[in-house]
Amino acid sequence: MSGSTRTAVPDKTPDRIAGMFDAIAPRYDLLNRLLSAGIDRWWRKRAIDSLALSGREVLVDVATGTADVALEACAPRRGGARAARIVGVDFARAMLALGVDKVAAAGESSRIVLVHGDAMRLPVATGSADAVTIGMVLLTAHAARTARPPSVTTMSTPCPANAVASPGSCPGVPSPTCGTSTKLRPCT
Repeated sequence: MSGSTRTAVPDKTPDRIAGMFDAIAPRYDLLNRLLSAGIDRWWRKRAIDSLALSGREVLVDVATGTADVALEACAPRRGGARAARIVGVDFARAMLALGVDKVAAAGESSRIVLVHGDAMRLPVATGSADAVTIGMVLLTAHAARTARPPSVTTMSTPCPANAVASPGSCPGVPSPTCGTSTKLRPCT
């Protein structure tokens, strides 16, 4: 045996990452609650509250997973309105399937649509969203910090979400892990 060592390079391809999320999908919500000690619920509520929704907005939830942020955007708010329409995008089909079930169980199928797609190539028309939420995707998005589409102007972390945001909106990253913008509301 020789004295050389090898370093394994992790496979961070989108298909590999989607497969990982598909594999943990049945336990994802439980793991999220346990590993965050329930803070994930507070984080979602705070992120949606920071939008100051009027009830007319179209919200795009990038990396929607099992649709918890989308559902939070539909939850009744004290003194605030809910998003009029939510498009949740994720590339893990098993996560989306669980999200579809949760959306139906909550009676929000007319307000929330979940779409299979990649966060780096959003299947949403340019300028069609009033608000964009994107959170945990930054932990797993392939080349999220190196890909810088020309549309990126206001978000502190490069992301194609800026392309779908309508003029006058301020997309941000309400993630407890990245410490960037938490303001997700129309610019004043």
